[in-house]
Amino acid sequence: MKRSSTARAEVREDDGLDVDVTKLRVLGRGLGVGKKLTPRLLREAMAITQVAMASRMGMDQSQVSKIEAGSDHLVSTLRRYAEALGGELDVAIVLKGRRHRIG
Repeated sequence: MKRSSTARAEVREDDGLDVDVTKLRVLGRGLGVGKKLTPRLLREAMAITQVAMASRMGMDQSQVSKIEAGSDHLVSTLRRYAEALGGELDVAIVLKGRRHRIG
């Protein structure tokens, strides 16, 4: 993970997503290895409002709020959410330390 003097970091070297690390730390999560981020925390760290997300996803703001409040997400919904952030969803099952990408 790259860090710069402006406290911004890329989530992965190859994805090009720019995330405000300071905002994530303020929110109490950070970007440490193994840390789980909620969709809401990632959206907020990227300074995107629910209204903007709704527009990007082709839905109402209330629907984005419901997505972020839920704990059991459909993969198709998370994929749309990731794409609206400018990224992609990577789903994998890890068995005995070996990562098997699915979806």
